[in-house]
Amino acid sequence: MNPKALHVVENALAALSNHPARLQGERELFMRTIRHLVQPIRVWVNPDHTVETALVLLRGHRLRGLPVIEGGRVLGLVESDQLLGVPLETPVREVMTTELMVATPQTPLRTVADWFQSHRQSLMPVLEGERLIGVVSVFDLLSEIGRSYDPMTGLPWSDYLREWSIEQLAQGNEITIIFFDLDNFGVFNKRYGHLVGDEVLRRVAQILLTEIDPQTEVVCRWGGDEFAIATLRRREEAGLLAHHLSRQIASIQIPEVDLPISASYG
Repeated sequence: MNPKALHVVENALAALSNHPARLQGERELFMRTIRHLVQPIRVWVNPDHTVETALVLLRGHRLRGLPVIEGGRVLGLVESDQLLGVPLETPVREVMTTELMVATPQTPLRTVADWFQSHRQSLMPVLEGERLIGVVSVFDLLSEIGRSYDPMTGLPWSDYLREWSIEQLAQGNEITIIFFDLDNFGVFNKRYGHLVGDEVLRRVAQILLTEIDPQTEVVCRWGGDEFAIATLRRREEAGLLAHHLSRQIASIQIPEVDLPISASYG
Protein backbone atom coordinates (compact mmCIF):
# COMPACT_ATOMS: atom_id res chain seq x y z
CA MET A 1 0.00 0.00 0.00
CA ASN A 2 1.15 3.54 -0.71
CA PRO A 3 0.52 5.51 2.53
CA LYS A 4 1.08 8.84 0.82
CA ALA A 5 -1.53 8.11 -1.85
CA LEU A 6 -3.98 6.93 0.78
CA HIS A 7 -3.41 10.08 2.85
CA VAL A 8 -3.97 12.34 -0.16
CA VAL A 9 -7.20 10.62 -1.21
CA GLU A 10 -8.63 10.46 2.31
CA ASN A 11 -7.95 14.17 2.88
CA ALA A 12 -9.36 15.18 -0.50
CA LEU A 13 -12.57 13.19 -0.14
CA ALA A 14 -13.05 14.30 3.48
CA ALA A 15 -12.62 17.92 2.47
CA LEU A 16 -15.11 17.55 -0.37
CA SER A 17 -17.73 15.85 1.78
CA ASN A 18 -17.50 18.62 4.39
CA HIS A 19 -17.89 21.46 1.89
CA PRO A 20 -20.93 21.00 -0.41
CA ALA A 21 -20.13 24.07 -2.52
CA ARG A 22 -16.60 22.89 -3.10
CA LEU A 23 -17.87 19.39 -3.78
CA GLN A 24 -20.06 20.73 -6.57
CA GLY A 25 -17.15 22.63 -8.05
CA GLU A 26 -14.85 19.62 -7.94
CA ARG A 27 -17.59 17.44 -9.34
CA GLU A 28 -18.01 19.76 -12.32
CA LEU A 29 -14.24 19.85 -12.78
CA PHE A 30 -13.64 16.11 -12.79
CA MET A 31 -16.86 14.67 -14.26
CA ARG A 32 -15.83 14.79 -17.90
CA THR A 33 -18.63 15.63 -20.28
CA ILE A 34 -18.98 15.96 -24.03
CA ARG A 35 -19.20 19.76 -23.89
CA HIS A 36 -15.75 20.29 -25.38
CA LEU A 37 -16.25 17.61 -28.08
CA VAL A 38 -19.42 19.01 -29.64
CA GLN A 39 -19.00 19.80 -33.33
CA PRO A 40 -21.24 22.72 -34.41
CA ILE A 41 -23.52 21.84 -37.29
CA ARG A 42 -25.30 24.41 -39.42
CA VAL A 43 -27.00 22.19 -41.98
CA TRP A 44 -29.64 19.51 -41.68
CA VAL A 45 -32.42 17.87 -43.65
CA ASN A 46 -36.10 17.36 -43.05
CA PRO A 47 -37.84 14.00 -43.54
CA ASP A 48 -39.16 14.95 -46.99
CA HIS A 49 -35.79 15.90 -48.42
CA THR A 50 -34.40 13.37 -50.86
CA VAL A 51 -31.35 11.18 -50.50
CA GLU A 52 -29.79 13.24 -53.29
CA THR A 53 -30.14 16.43 -51.21
CA ALA A 54 -28.63 14.72 -48.17
CA LEU A 55 -25.66 13.48 -50.21
CA VAL A 56 -25.01 16.94 -51.64
CA LEU A 57 -24.97 18.44 -48.13
CA LEU A 58 -22.81 15.67 -46.69
CA ARG A 59 -20.22 15.94 -49.46
CA GLY A 60 -20.31 19.72 -49.67
CA HIS A 61 -19.73 20.18 -45.93
CA ARG A 62 -17.55 17.08 -45.49
CA LEU A 63 -19.84 15.62 -42.84
CA ARG A 64 -20.36 12.03 -41.70
CA GLY A 65 -24.04 12.55 -40.98
CA LEU A 66 -26.90 15.00 -40.68
CA PRO A 67 -29.70 15.47 -38.15
CA VAL A 68 -33.22 15.12 -39.51
CA ILE A 69 -35.36 17.97 -38.19
CA GLU A 70 -39.04 18.79 -38.52
CA GLY A 71 -40.87 21.55 -36.67
CA GLY A 72 -37.76 22.31 -34.64
CA ARG A 73 -37.56 18.73 -33.32
CA VAL A 74 -34.79 16.23 -34.02
CA LEU A 75 -36.52 13.16 -35.45
CA GLY A 76 -33.49 11.15 -36.46
CA LEU A 77 -30.11 10.98 -38.13
CA VAL A 78 -28.97 10.08 -41.60
CA GLU A 79 -25.39 8.92 -42.13
CA SER A 80 -23.49 8.64 -45.38
CA ASP A 81 -23.16 4.84 -45.31
CA GLN A 82 -26.96 4.52 -45.06
CA LEU A 83 -27.32 6.23 -48.42
CA LEU A 84 -25.06 4.00 -50.47
CA GLY A 85 -27.01 2.35 -53.30
CA VAL A 86 -30.29 4.04 -52.31
CA PRO A 87 -32.24 5.64 -55.21
CA LEU A 88 -31.57 9.38 -55.19
CA GLU A 89 -35.26 10.30 -55.17
CA THR A 90 -35.95 8.31 -51.95
CA PRO A 91 -37.23 10.50 -49.07
CA VAL A 92 -34.86 10.74 -46.13
CA ARG A 93 -37.61 9.49 -43.79
CA GLU A 94 -37.33 6.05 -45.37
CA VAL A 95 -33.66 5.59 -44.53
CA MET A 96 -33.03 7.71 -41.41
CA THR A 97 -32.22 6.24 -38.01
CA THR A 98 -34.88 7.03 -35.42
CA GLU A 99 -33.58 5.07 -32.41
CA LEU A 100 -31.58 7.92 -30.94
CA MET A 101 -29.99 9.06 -27.76
CA VAL A 102 -29.99 12.84 -27.63
CA ALA A 103 -27.23 14.28 -25.45
CA THR A 104 -26.75 17.60 -23.71
CA PRO A 105 -23.39 19.35 -23.20
CA GLN A 106 -23.43 17.96 -19.63
CA THR A 107 -23.82 14.31 -20.68
CA PRO A 108 -20.88 12.26 -19.30
CA LEU A 109 -18.41 10.90 -21.82
CA ARG A 110 -18.91 7.42 -20.44
CA THR A 111 -22.66 7.52 -21.11
CA VAL A 112 -22.06 8.50 -24.72
CA ALA A 113 -19.31 5.90 -25.16
CA ASP A 114 -21.55 3.14 -23.78
CA TRP A 115 -24.31 4.12 -26.22
CA PHE A 116 -21.98 4.06 -29.22
CA GLN A 117 -20.67 0.67 -28.12
CA SER A 118 -24.11 -0.93 -27.91
CA HIS A 119 -25.69 0.67 -31.00
CA ARG A 120 -24.60 0.80 -34.63
CA GLN A 121 -24.57 4.56 -34.63
CA SER A 122 -21.60 6.89 -34.98
CA LEU A 123 -23.28 10.26 -34.39
CA MET A 124 -25.33 11.75 -31.58
CA PRO A 125 -27.26 15.04 -31.64
CA VAL A 126 -26.49 17.45 -28.81
CA LEU A 127 -29.25 19.75 -27.57
CA GLU A 128 -29.23 22.68 -25.17
CA GLY A 129 -32.82 22.99 -24.06
CA GLU A 130 -34.68 22.32 -27.30
CA ARG A 131 -32.01 23.92 -29.51
CA LEU A 132 -29.70 21.74 -31.58
CA ILE A 133 -26.16 22.97 -30.97
CA GLY A 134 -24.23 20.25 -32.78
CA VAL A 135 -23.30 16.60 -32.85
CA VAL A 136 -20.68 14.37 -31.28
CA SER A 137 -19.23 11.40 -33.15
CA VAL A 138 -17.70 8.15 -32.03
CA PHE A 139 -14.46 9.32 -33.65
CA ASP A 140 -14.41 12.39 -31.40
CA LEU A 141 -14.41 10.07 -28.38
CA LEU A 142 -11.60 7.75 -29.46
CA SER A 143 -8.68 9.85 -28.24
CA GLU A 144 -10.55 10.89 -25.09
CA ILE A 145 -11.48 7.35 -24.09
CA GLY A 146 -8.02 6.10 -25.07
CA ARG A 147 -6.40 8.43 -22.55
CA SER A 148 -8.72 7.18 -19.80
CA TYR A 149 -7.70 3.52 -19.84
CA ASP A 150 -4.48 1.64 -19.28
CA PRO A 151 -3.99 -0.27 -22.55
CA MET A 152 -2.12 -3.13 -20.87
CA THR A 153 -4.62 -4.09 -18.15
CA GLY A 154 -7.77 -2.57 -19.66
CA LEU A 155 -8.51 -0.83 -16.36
CA PRO A 156 -9.37 2.86 -16.12
CA TRP A 157 -6.80 5.17 -14.56
CA SER A 158 -7.32 6.88 -11.20
CA ASP A 159 -9.25 9.85 -12.64
CA TYR A 160 -12.26 7.58 -13.22
CA LEU A 161 -12.18 6.35 -9.62
CA ARG A 162 -12.01 9.97 -8.48
CA GLU A 163 -14.97 10.96 -10.70
CA TRP A 164 -17.04 8.02 -9.46
CA SER A 165 -16.19 8.80 -5.82
CA ILE A 166 -17.12 12.47 -6.14
CA GLU A 167 -20.41 11.50 -7.81
CA GLN A 168 -21.26 9.08 -4.98
CA LEU A 169 -20.46 11.70 -2.33
CA ALA A 170 -22.64 14.20 -4.17
CA GLN A 171 -25.52 11.71 -3.89
CA GLY A 172 -24.96 11.36 -0.14
CA ASN A 173 -23.36 7.89 -0.29
CA GLU A 174 -20.45 6.87 1.90
CA ILE A 175 -17.52 5.21 0.17
CA THR A 176 -14.53 3.08 1.11
CA ILE A 177 -11.32 3.05 -0.91
CA ILE A 178 -9.03 0.01 -0.90
CA PHE A 179 -5.44 0.21 -2.16
CA PHE A 180 -3.52 -2.87 -3.34
CA ASP A 181 0.24 -2.86 -3.76
CA LEU A 182 2.02 -5.91 -5.22
CA ASP A 183 4.81 -7.03 -2.89
CA ASN A 184 8.45 -6.77 -4.05
CA PHE A 185 7.34 -6.27 -7.62
CA GLY A 186 10.58 -4.50 -8.58
CA VAL A 187 12.57 -7.59 -7.62
CA PHE A 188 10.06 -9.75 -9.47
CA ASN A 189 10.49 -7.72 -12.68
CA LYS A 190 14.27 -7.86 -12.48
CA ARG A 191 14.30 -11.62 -12.00
CA TYR A 192 11.74 -12.62 -14.64
CA GLY A 193 11.65 -9.62 -16.99
CA HIS A 194 8.94 -7.14 -17.83
CA LEU A 195 7.00 -9.47 -20.11
CA VAL A 196 6.27 -11.79 -17.19
CA GLY A 197 5.71 -8.80 -14.90
CA ASP A 198 3.16 -7.38 -17.34
CA GLU A 199 1.35 -10.71 -17.40
CA VAL A 200 1.11 -10.64 -13.60
CA LEU A 201 -0.40 -7.14 -13.74
CA ARG A 202 -2.95 -8.32 -16.32
CA ARG A 203 -3.88 -11.34 -14.17
CA VAL A 204 -4.32 -9.14 -11.09
CA ALA A 205 -6.48 -6.71 -13.06
CA GLN A 206 -8.68 -9.55 -14.31
CA ILE A 207 -9.17 -10.88 -10.77
CA LEU A 208 -10.16 -7.45 -9.47
CA LEU A 209 -12.57 -6.89 -12.38
CA THR A 210 -14.16 -10.30 -11.99
CA GLU A 211 -14.66 -10.11 -8.23
CA ILE A 212 -16.12 -6.61 -7.81
CA ASP A 213 -19.78 -5.69 -8.18
CA PRO A 214 -19.97 -3.08 -10.99
CA GLN A 215 -23.21 -1.75 -9.49
CA THR A 216 -21.53 -0.66 -6.26
CA GLU A 217 -17.81 -0.34 -6.94
CA VAL A 218 -15.12 0.50 -9.45
CA VAL A 219 -11.51 -0.60 -9.85
CA CYS A 220 -8.61 1.27 -11.42
CA ARG A 221 -4.90 0.97 -12.00
CA TRP A 222 -3.45 3.55 -9.65
CA GLY A 223 0.00 3.38 -11.22
CA GLY A 224 2.99 1.03 -11.40
CA ASP A 225 2.12 -2.05 -9.35
CA GLU A 226 -0.71 -0.35 -7.45
CA PHE A 227 -4.45 -0.80 -7.89
CA ALA A 228 -7.41 0.78 -6.11
CA ILE A 229 -11.08 -0.04 -5.58
CA ALA A 230 -13.76 2.43 -4.53
CA THR A 231 -16.83 0.75 -3.06
CA LEU A 232 -20.13 1.50 -1.35
CA ARG A 233 -19.44 -1.32 1.11
CA ARG A 234 -18.84 -0.33 4.71
CA ARG A 235 -15.30 -0.55 6.04
CA GLU A 236 -15.78 -4.00 7.61
CA GLU A 237 -17.27 -5.47 4.42
CA ALA A 238 -14.59 -3.79 2.34
CA GLY A 239 -11.97 -5.41 4.55
CA LEU A 240 -13.46 -8.84 3.88
CA LEU A 241 -13.45 -8.11 0.14
CA ALA A 242 -9.80 -6.98 0.28
CA HIS A 243 -8.79 -10.12 2.16
CA HIS A 244 -10.59 -12.31 -0.36
CA LEU A 245 -8.94 -10.51 -3.27
CA SER A 246 -5.48 -10.81 -1.74
CA ARG A 247 -5.99 -14.57 -1.49
CA GLN A 248 -7.10 -14.70 -5.11
CA ILE A 249 -4.00 -12.77 -6.16
CA ALA A 250 -1.82 -15.18 -4.16
CA SER A 251 -3.30 -18.07 -6.14
CA ILE A 252 -1.98 -16.75 -9.48
CA GLN A 253 0.33 -19.30 -11.07
CA ILE A 254 2.59 -18.62 -14.03
CA PRO A 255 4.84 -21.32 -15.57
CA GLU A 256 8.52 -21.10 -14.59
CA VAL A 257 7.80 -18.50 -11.88
CA ASP A 258 8.73 -19.76 -8.42
CA LEU A 259 8.49 -16.49 -6.47
CA PRO A 260 5.13 -16.08 -4.70
CA ILE A 261 2.81 -13.39 -6.02
CA SER A 262 1.19 -11.42 -3.22
CA ALA A 263 -0.31 -8.03 -2.48
CA SER A 264 -0.60 -5.81 0.58
CA TYR A 265 -3.78 -3.80 1.03
CA GLY A 266 -5.19 -1.11 3.19
